[in-house]
Amino acid sequence: MGPTDRISSGSPDLDAILGGGFPKNSVNLIMGPPGVGKSILGQHIMFANASPELRALFFSTTIEPLDKAMRFVQDFSFFDIDKVGEAVIYADLSDVLRNKGLGAAIEAIVAAIAEHAPAYLVIDSFKALRPFADSDRDFRMYLAAFTTLLSSLPITSFFIGTYSVEELAVLPEFATSDGIVELGLRRHSVRDTRYVRVSKLRGSEFSGGEHALRIGRDGLDIFQRLDTPLLPPDFEPTRTKGSTGVRILDEMFADGYWTDSSTIVFGPPGAGKTLLGLHFIFRGIEAGEKGVIATIQESPPQLERTVRSLGWELKEALASGMLELTYASPVNLIVDQFMNETLSLVRRSGARRVLFDSVSGLQTESSDPVRFRECQYALLQHLLLHRVSSFLTHTHGSLFGPSQLPETGVFDMTDNVLVLTYEQRASRIRRTIAVVKSRANAHDSVIRGFTISDGAIELGPPLDDAAPRVVPPRADDPA
Repeated sequence: MGPTDRISSGSPDLDAILGGGFPKNSVNLIMGPPGVGKSILGQHIMFANASPELRALFFSTTIEPLDKAMRFVQDFSFFDIDKVGEAVIYADLSDVLRNKGLGAAIEAIVAAIAEHAPAYLVIDSFKALRPFADSDRDFRMYLAAFTTLLSSLPITSFFIGTYSVEELAVLPEFATSDGIVELGLRRHSVRDTRYVRVSKLRGSEFSGGEHALRIGRDGLDIFQRLDTPLLPPDFEPTRTKGSTGVRILDEMFADGYWTDSSTIVFGPPGAGKTLLGLHFIFRGIEAGEKGVIATIQESPPQLERTVRSLGWELKEALASGMLELTYASPVNLIVDQFMNETLSLVRRSGARRVLFDSVSGLQTESSDPVRFRECQYALLQHLLLHRVSSFLTHTHGSLFGPSQLPETGVFDMTDNVLVLTYEQRASRIRRTIAVVKSRANAHDSVIRGFTISDGAIELGPPLDDAAPRVVPPRADDPA
């Protein structure tokens, strides 16, 4: 099915999820609880596609008065007053439903279709029609006749209703629909997160599962779930090495890291994780490699101060085009949105290095730990495909004492693993660093002390007196 056989939902991401948009001349059902954006989506579809030549008909029933539906839609950027009455036609079925029943309401819809010859039809709420049938059998008969008529006409239809997932298997509306789009609401901690899921799209491929959404001024902001890319059959990892930005750490990695590899550093707060990541980015810039910093750990003003303490200027790097920065507050963070926006920055800028600070912050804001692991794996594979080196930070472990590495799957996913810890000796505290994993690469596995002075990182000799500080994930870790 080509692009000429589709209509846009008004959202590029939802169109991508739908495999290019809704199939033309199909009957689609938009379902979900109150407040998730069903009516917004229905009206956005109308305004995105309607014209004087291809009209859209909108029928309200008994759930929401027509004047209310028209008043609230004007708050969205997609609303176009010039289209109302000519390209987008509104009608109210509430009086005919209450006074004459379902049969008369269906006749009114059919008469309006004959008069206006619309290309698009929206009924909100379609579920509200059911109580006006004399019986369940009558409703099924009306539904069958009406959908048969619609299928014979060049009309793309959208039935909106507060249907539940449990009703999918029992109500006839779902069997007669060509497409089913579910908008849902999920509680996460003290806030709610919305999602969209395509359950059915007859004769068409689509991206299943849940995709995050947010209601904004432009309507529904939908963020397609990050999926693992297919690597070309002839794809081969790079055979070149790059610098971490810290000379002696390069030596611990046996002359640096593979330039399309991923590195994660674990450690408690203040151990130097972000510092290592910034050296990775800015030393790369000095070598002519563009970078991206994706952070929820430090706001831009905080990051600017940290960068300046290392002898670099954040604003100068941004102005030069050698650095891109994306920041998201952990409040109301949508993980897939943040990951996709970062990947878009990487592709657009041609960056060769990217710093994620921090992965543990993203994990905390993820409502589903399994989905978070999938998302992280997909991210690393996208970066590998684009030959981008990544550096991730993960806050973990107590200030003192052995640390069990987190059971999140990141230990297995990343190519290189660094662990930072604190050692307490009498009244002194010293930082330590160890390379505990470097895939397909020889590495120095001893624990070394290091110091941070004026932003510079200096590694010390092996700590022969250091007790074991790193405990790998358990062998039965399901991740």
